[in-house]
Amino acid sequence: MNNTKKEEQKQLAKQEVSVIKLDFAPETVDLIKRTIAVDATNDELNLFLYQAKRTGLDPLARQIYFVKRAGKVVIQTSIDGFRVVAERSKKYQGQTKPEWCDENGKWFEVWPKSSVPPTAARIGIYRSDFKEPLYAIAKWTSYVPQAGQDFMWRKMPDVMILKVAEALALRKTFPQDLSGIYTDEEMAQAENKPAIQAEPVREDELPINDDSTPSQGTIGVVNGHLVTDKQLTLIAILLAKKGFSDEQLYLKYNVNSKKDLTKAQASTIIENLQGLPDKEAEAEINYDEVDAEISKTR
Repeated sequence: MNNTKKEEQKQLAKQEVSVIKLDFAPETVDLIKRTIAVDATNDELNLFLYQAKRTGLDPLARQIYFVKRAGKVVIQTSIDGFRVVAERSKKYQGQTKPEWCDENGKWFEVWPKSSVPPTAARIGIYRSDFKEPLYAIAKWTSYVPQAGQDFMWRKMPDVMILKVAEALALRKTFPQDLSGIYTDEEMAQAENKPAIQAEPVREDELPINDDSTPSQGTIGVVNGHLVTDKQLTLIAILLAKKGFSDEQLYLKYNVNSKKDLTKAQASTIIENLQGLPDKEAEAEINYDEVDAEISKTR
């Protein structure tokens, strides 16, 4: 056995010893059971403690979490936890520049579009015994959580999707250390509820033009034009006048928000709604009022 191989085994043995030293006293295990892994069975608790020991992440320091969804255990950590594990491997050599992709497949080193989230993000991880960086790509539509749970994703879309790409790349680069563990950002979409099954179409339902219906998560990039402020205000007024809810609109056009509509979709909705009778009495729309409402939001 050559010296290089012996040295690698020696380093690995040292790393394993350092992780094994993260043992838990009985009272600490009881504390974790009461405060961190509250709903865990004994087997689930043992699995969680094993992963904590294996990675060297401390549950009481909130470096690793026990999460249970629909009866299934998911062990989660933050992206910082992944970085800690990678650094401890002694083989982590840094990262490539992050990149974001737009709807046309063009990649940017800095995301320039504040009103539209990137279609995807990618990043590569350097490892000392790899010749090339190992890349991972995270698509926006695969990971964005549903409306109501997506505040940070709407506020910092480039940052959130990049965290997912980094987690994927780190796990691919260090599978022995990170397999079976996921970051918070990767699992954000796990809280998404199944799509609601549409009821049979009735005459009083919101009309739909199938040709303009986008897939969920397009965020108004279809045809490259976002809905305008005036269209948003007009749609809100028409929905109220015609007796329809926002939820019906979201369901029919498969979007999370009116702001996700394209300009062309908004035009179709306005035209369809204007052709329907008002819920109570016919009334002309005062477009000066529409402009006034828009000016209040600026």
